[in-house]
Amino acid sequence: MDALREIPKGVLGGWKAIAVLGVLVSLVAARPALATPICTDGTLASFQAIAGGCTIGNVLFDFSADVGSAYNPTGTLDPTVNANAASASDVYLTIVGDGLSGGTQVGFTFSTINGKSWNATYDGSSEFGDLNLNFTAELQSLPSTAQFASGTLSMTVDLADSNQNSFILAQESFNTYPDDNSSGTVAFVFFDTATGQYQSEPSFLDPQSQGVTATKDFFLIASDSGDSATIDSFTESFTYVETPEPRMFLPVALGILLFGAWRWRKRLAAPQVCVAVVALAASSAHATPACLSGKSVDYYQTTYGSNGCTVNDVLFTVSYTPGTGAPAATGITVTVIPTNLDPGLDFNPVITNTTTTPVSFTLVVVAQASTNSISDVGFTIVGSNSCNATSCGSVTGGVTSNYGEVNIPITDGNKLGVNAISASGSPQLTQPAGLSVETQLKLTTSVSVTGGTGGASTLAHISDLKLQVSQIPVTVMPEPNPFLLIGGSLVALAFGAQKIRKRSANKANPPSPAA
Repeated sequence: MDALREIPKGVLGGWKAIAVLGVLVSLVAARPALATPICTDGTLASFQAIAGGCTIGNVLFDFSADVGSAYNPTGTLDPTVNANAASASDVYLTIVGDGLSGGTQVGFTFSTINGKSWNATYDGSSEFGDLNLNFTAELQSLPSTAQFASGTLSMTVDLADSNQNSFILAQESFNTYPDDNSSGTVAFVFFDTATGQYQSEPSFLDPQSQGVTATKDFFLIASDSGDSATIDSFTESFTYVETPEPRMFLPVALGILLFGAWRWRKRLAAPQVCVAVVALAASSAHATPACLSGKSVDYYQTTYGSNGCTVNDVLFTVSYTPGTGAPAATGITVTVIPTNLDPGLDFNPVITNTTTTPVSFTLVVVAQASTNSISDVGFTIVGSNSCNATSCGSVTGGVTSNYGEVNIPITDGNKLGVNAISASGSPQLTQPAGLSVETQLKLTTSVSVTGGTGGASTLAHISDLKLQVSQIPVTVMPEPNPFLLIGGSLVALAFGAQKIRKRSANKANPPSPAA
């Protein structure tokens, strides 16, 4: 007790405050948590009604609109158009795995019930349908080092294709959640006669994350007499990895540092604190927001505007002009492509045209690199078309760049052939004499989707468009760590202050002359 009496009141008051804070934190931590419901087999409609989602072991799945999850069937798969098509109440989810350990599959099998189906059958004219489904998965009750590692899609299909004009196209993309970074893709294309179950290779997520949004786009078309395309079921599952958390030496070291700072607080001069604050402020710069996946083109135009957003070290701005029949900016979703030295944006302007009147749009993307110079541009368009004996639907597109004297026409793969799935071009930039590799490019993309003369039998369809810029790495000197600067400054000032105090003490109490 005598030792306690020697503690200055200020210090004791500080420890009292810390004790009170500890009690408050303990009370908050001890309060009962709201229980998340456990997933059970049921209809998609019942899953959509669970606000906040449900869990399978350590994985939280959310199909609610709160996180942007949606089930959007169109064409012959739309229950408001086709009485045999499956609504959310006609889609049944069966749990796969228990989600309790890393390295094992966990997810759902989706199938139809109540006599409904995902089917397109030729009935005198071509039938087509498009199914979009997305939902989120997030790790729960695990350390932050646990990460989703891969996603796998398997499908059971039944395709009757007499003249290679009917097919099933299945595409899936993964975006990290809540970071909103593109992380991987899976794709199936079924032609001719395909019956049975097919499973993709695992799509390894890069970067890995504690959460992921899975987005599926299934397109079915039956173009000739006797043809039909059916998805009987599909299974989406994930694996995650668990890595032990680092030892707690950092919090312990921080605690010791804070105790030392409090113990020697009177020796810390105000100028020292000012220098530290100035150094910290100087190290902080206004950050341009990172581009987010899952947002609409309208969001990119109105929220980011002319200031743009970044993918890696590239600043992107987006401007969209729709033609007659083209989707509105609010109806086109953007996915970020964060590939190192090949970043870009992925757009999904879903257009199906069965008429000879072109549906077109123009998309302008300005890319400006801050570190690594841009060396070329990549353009990919994903779509399909069908033909009869006299006519074909067509999809044409290209990218030009006009920045200074640089012009980049894309002539490689501008037109999709019969039943083609994708076309792309990636020409090298050519710089006129006196111009170096550019750090900024204005990319203007023009796309036209035109059906043939046979109506639905000669349709043209697109669902995806990617723009990427390839970069040449530039070696730069790394900036010093601001915390090292702050720490070094404080150490130097502490030594300086100590010497000043010693000199002051010597002047106030000069040593007695030797006798």
